[in-house]
Amino acid sequence: MIKIYTVASCSSCKKAKEWLEKHQLAYQEINLVTNHIGREDLLEILSLTEGGTVDIISKRSQAYERLNIDFESIKLNDLRKL
Repeated sequence: MIKIYTVASCSSCKKAKEWLEKHQLAYQEINLVTNHIGREDLLEILSLTEGGTVDIISKRSQAYERLNIDFESIKLNDLRKL
């Protein structure tokens, strides 16, 4: 089953869910505010990227600006704690 990690205020998340529903694809929604990503899920997500954390962190997000972290060199355990 497709997993989609969302935040309520994310317009891209809403568009992705609408697309999945339009194409009648079953998915499991995981709200990132109420459910933190586990180590295994994070490793799975990163294994599907080409650029690692750079591909999964939105540079336009308020959290990105507020945290001021070098996501290209952050350790996995430190990333999970965010």
